[in-house]
Amino acid sequence: YKADADIHNTKCWWANCEDENAGMLQSRIHAARQVIAALADANKDRAEFALMTFGIAHPPEAANDVPEPCKRQPGNKEIRFTWVTTVNQPYSSIWKPVTNAFGEQGIWLLCGDNRPFPYLRHDDLGGFSLPNDSLEPLINEPLYVQHSTPAAYAGAGNYERKVQWFPRFMGRRINLDCSDDNQKAIALQTWGDYGNNNGLKNSQVCGRDFYYWPY
Repeated sequence: YKADADIHNTKCWWANCEDENAGMLQSRIHAARQVIAALADANKDRAEFALMTFGIAHPPEAANDVPEPCKRQPGNKEIRFTWVTTVNQPYSSIWKPVTNAFGEQGIWLLCGDNRPFPYLRHDDLGGFSLPNDSLEPLINEPLYVQHSTPAAYAGAGNYERKVQWFPRFMGRRINLDCSDDNQKAIALQTWGDYGNNNGLKNSQVCGRDFYYWPY
């Protein structure tokens, strides 16, 4: 955003930001998403597509790289996730409700310094769990919508979900077979709430379904 800039460098009006009929008044991000989605859809029979971007932060390489939790009051309790109900734009004092996948107000944000490749285990997804060794196809909608409810999504148990950071993106769901040396090496490079030593990683990470956050 630049004050008094031409139309290309001004922030979008709230009603236009994600309106495909707004032309140049829609946000650049929305326009880019549309173009990418159109290209992927037009070529879906020939290839599979994935697009991810991250900032300059690197995945944790040691226990002390694991992002710090938030503190929840009362009691100064450590939590991994925080509940957010409003958002604003840069250089703006106008706060707007943020909508979740159920169409209601409020979303979960992972605490810390935005380290990449956070995964949550199948039995601690927040308001729901999934079986291990799942072969269920992952359709293109949030897992919450498939398997949970608005009440469970907003439940207080979501604050304390455990997170394990992987050394690279492993897909939306990953289960590492640690009888394979290459897969075991990946498991031993993970860090987080399920273990920061090899013993815990072998027992808590190996052979378990993990889902990439956000799901």
